[in-house]
Amino acid sequence: MKNKTGVLSLDFFKGCSSFHEDDQRPILDSMQEASKIDPGRLFVQVGIGDARSTVSLIRALNDLGLECTLLSIDSHPSAKFAWDALCSGLRGPCLPRFRETFSQTIDGHFSFYGPSWLMISGCPCYQCTRSHLKDWVHRVALDGFLLMNKANEGSEGVLIPSPYHREEGRVDVRCGVLRGAESAHRIRNEYEPWHSDECRMMKIWRRNR
Repeated sequence: MKNKTGVLSLDFFKGCSSFHEDDQRPILDSMQEASKIDPGRLFVQVGIGDARSTVSLIRALNDLGLECTLLSIDSHPSAKFAWDALCSGLRGPCLPRFRETFSQTIDGHFSFYGPSWLMISGCPCYQCTRSHLKDWVHRVALDGFLLMNKANEGSEGVLIPSPYHREEGRVDVRCGVLRGAESAHRIRNEYEPWHSDECRMMKIWRRNR
C-alpha cells in the first residue's frame, strides 16, 4: 500500500525475515525505478527459500499497478511447494511464475527476455554466486537493477546454513557473495553502485546505459 505521499509502505515485508529492515526501502525504491523501464517488465528472483520474500515482492508489484511478470527460480525441492502454497494464488497486475532452473527460462517453456530487475538471494557460497552471475548479469536490461543479498563485508566468510548442498554432506557454507560480485568483470565494467550506503545486507547495482 502507498502512504499519503505516494511512497510504497514497508508493510509488504511484515512476516518476511529474508530482508534486513535497513534494506527494505532501497529494495522497494529499486522496484519503482525498474517499473519505469519498458522492455519486458520482467522481474526475477533467483533463490526464494520459504517464498515469504516472494509474497512481499508480488504484493509490492501489484500495488504499483504494474503489468509485469515476477519469475521465481529455485532448484531446491521444497521451493516449489512453498511457491505453490503461498504465491500461485495471488492475483493482480503482476503475473507470478516459477521455474526450477535457469535453462527452463530460455527453452520452450518460457519466452525469455532480459529482466529490468534481478535479485540473487539463493545459496550464498562463492561457487553458486559465480554461477548465478554467469547466467544472469549480462542479461539485465540497460538501466536495470541487480540486487544481491548477504553481499556485505560482515557476512563474508561466515558459515551460513544452506539447503542447496545437502547431497554433498554439507549443511553450512561459507558466504562468498561479496567476493563473487567483486570478481565479476561485468559488474565492475557495466554497473554502478546504487544506494548501497543505505543498505545493510543487500548490495544494489544499476546497469549503465
